[in-house]
Amino acid sequence: MTIAVTLSIGYLTIPFIIKHSIKSLETTSAEEEDEVLSSAPQWTFGNTICISSFVKSPPNIYPTIEKHVMELASHANGVEKETLSILSKALNTNENKCHGMAIIGNDLLGILSSTAQTTLFTLQVVQFATATTEHQKSYYTNDLMDLDYPVKPFEVMELCQDWPHSQPQLKKLAKQVYQTASLYGYWDYWRVFEGICDGHQINSQLLLQVA
Repeated sequence: MTIAVTLSIGYLTIPFIIKHSIKSLETTSAEEEDEVLSSAPQWTFGNTICISSFVKSPPNIYPTIEKHVMELASHANGVEKETLSILSKALNTNENKCHGMAIIGNDLLGILSSTAQTTLFTLQVVQFATATTEHQKSYYTNDLMDLDYPVKPFEVMELCQDWPHSQPQLKKLAKQVYQTASLYGYWDYWRVFEGICDGHQINSQLLLQVA
């Protein structure tokens, strides 16, 4: 049976199917891992995966519960395919991989990673450990780039699609994103902006130049 899931970034959504899943247990074969996972999955697949932040180095202090390989659904439309292509390129900008973070349960955190194939992503499901609550709090305070920042990826994408009429607004956003990255060290934030611009053949460095 095909399991469908939805990836959400702001108001943009992308349909996926679960292509393969394993559970992090010591077993003798991948088939056994799959069998264990299908009998009692920690993540029930029913939740929409809402990306809330991007990080360069995902947390490694929590135990991995499951890993899933997600593939773009065959019924995805042109906009959804373009959105996924831009996301994949943005997460791999300048050979520095970034990862999307999503809360998918009361104690489950999803780490979304791109692969060499644009339509294929992996979702690592980790479980928060109560003994490391302070580490968790510190990680979220210091290392996560919250998408509640004024500039969101879908805003940049819309302006890029309206280029060159949107040049003044895009230049303003470019300076805002760059200043935030410079001030707080959130260069992953700037790389996402660059990736979206590159996908529309727009030089983000030129946007920073004073007119």
